[in-house]
Amino acid sequence: MSFVDVVYLGGTSIDFIQRPSRSENITFDIHIGGGITNSAIISSKLGQKVAILSKVGKDLLGDWAIQELKRFKVRVDGVIQDPQIKTSIAIAHIDSKGNSRYVFYKDEIKSLIVTLKEVKNKNLLNRCKIFHFGSSFSYHKETYKEILNYIEYLKGLDIFISFDPNIRPYTIKDKQTAKERVLNLLNLVDMAKISQADLLFLTGEKHPKKG
Repeated sequence: MSFVDVVYLGGTSIDFIQRPSRSENITFDIHIGGGITNSAIISSKLGQKVAILSKVGKDLLGDWAIQELKRFKVRVDGVIQDPQIKTSIAIAHIDSKGNSRYVFYKDEIKSLIVTLKEVKNKNLLNRCKIFHFGSSFSYHKETYKEILNYIEYLKGLDIFISFDPNIRPYTIKDKQTAKERVLNLLNLVDMAKISQADLLFLTGEKHPKKG
């Protein structure tokens, strides 16, 4: 029997989402966020047993993030509260079409990933059915090699691996290198979730079939 159905690897943030307002005041809804974290929560709501490998600060926002994950029945024994970092904050503006644009306030990305060596309970990986990762961890220089370490380890266990690039081009300086890294990862995984933005970035095509 599987220890958990799905293990997620990714960043956890606190999202401040700007709400439309007719007044001069700016108002926000506040939620736990991060593309991979959101996927873990949705998966749990659908009845899956899930765990997440993520780092937050040892601060008030980090405490709140862990409480929220627990509230959504996401296992948090793979979450590290690191006193050396601050819990990431994302401020989002959503336009009339539902497209989002973010401003991020966070530590260096290399300090935010849970490395394979830092996973104390290896049974989370050894006995899961699916491992899911993505977002900026997958294409940043400081974390790309760590993702490859995870893939090599999981391939040896014949674990199904899924990948969500969730590319935000406006946050990437070296776009060509990021593209090459994502394309390489696509060759290594069993399934990928590709958005229209991902498709355009990787192939130059908007049409799904052409891309």
